[in-house]
Amino acid sequence: MIDKIVFLTRGSIDERIREKFGIETLRAEGFDVRAIQIILDDLEPALSEIRRLSSDTFVMNFVDYSLKTCPLYRGIAASGAYYAVLVANSLPSAIPRRKMLAQNLKKFGPKTTVRKLMNYWFFYIPPRWVGIRPADLILAGGEKTLHFRRRYPTDGNSEVLWVHATDYDIYLKEKNVPSAERPIAVFLDEYLPFHPDIQTLEVPFSIDPDKYYQLLNKFFDAVERELGLKVVIAAHPRSRYDGDYFAGRECIKGETARLVKNSRLVLAHGSDALNFANLFRKPVIFLSSHDLDKEVYMGLFIRTMARWFGKNPVFMDEDEIDWDRELKVSIDHYEEYRRAYIKTNYSEELPFWKIVANRLKNW
Repeated sequence: MIDKIVFLTRGSIDERIREKFGIETLRAEGFDVRAIQIILDDLEPALSEIRRLSSDTFVMNFVDYSLKTCPLYRGIAASGAYYAVLVANSLPSAIPRRKMLAQNLKKFGPKTTVRKLMNYWFFYIPPRWVGIRPADLILAGGEKTLHFRRRYPTDGNSEVLWVHATDYDIYLKEKNVPSAERPIAVFLDEYLPFHPDIQTLEVPFSIDPDKYYQLLNKFFDAVERELGLKVVIAAHPRSRYDGDYFAGRECIKGETARLVKNSRLVLAHGSDALNFANLFRKPVIFLSSHDLDKEVYMGLFIRTMARWFGKNPVFMDEDEIDWDRELKVSIDHYEEYRRAYIKTNYSEELPFWKIVANRLKNW
């Protein structure tokens, strides 16, 4: 019988993470819940806790699977606990893994090249060969998110639990809240080019900040002039802006779903918050530039996301924009994306962690 749930996360355990993990929901369902923060440069404190876990515990392992995190997975295998991996929040892949590796290696030095090659080949080693037990449960969202099980140690015995992208919980809460559409366009900020993952995950990105924000604000000026919509910034939750990067425009953090719901237009690169634009059926303009389009990952990802929504990227450094076309919504494309990456038609219309709790009560 499962009565304890332990979350493994690389992020700091703040109120936003507690809500994302549904900690209070799970406690209300009768589970003893706690979280362990994983510090990659010092795994031993977390490992000492993990190895002591018993068979009445289910680990929600939200740490990526790699050569560096391999000891964590071995630690779970050495304990008596069961564990789950999360693929529900996966987004469309823009570049095949092999091509991405080849492009990355061109941009880094010999030390990084060796490390990336080792990580690449690590995925081809059967997990049991390195003392890792495949996951007991896979938390999947839309139908195509299950393809991302390949990023984790899973096998045919790993059970699939169909839940949904965690953004769907926010949508369920927000959709019935009375509100009125406002004459605003919402930009889904991704904290480029300052996002901490660019450094910690070594994502190749070399966009000049001054040029990037100049292009953004020039485009926002055009939106306000041509469409009569005020541009509001839905600030990235991890952003720490220390200046006026958006030319005095209102910058709001923590209200992205509500902003999108009440808007007439969404502006974005490829943010996962596009789930809200999809669910609330808002038109999206996918913003790119010649510099962004040259980036190893970003350019193709923007093109991929735009295609899923029935669009092509708009290049901010070009002047020709068909505003009428950009304001249209392709319902067929939106429905296809929802089924593929947000929620299947056959998963329960319940909060994410309520579905998980129901399953674990019968484990």
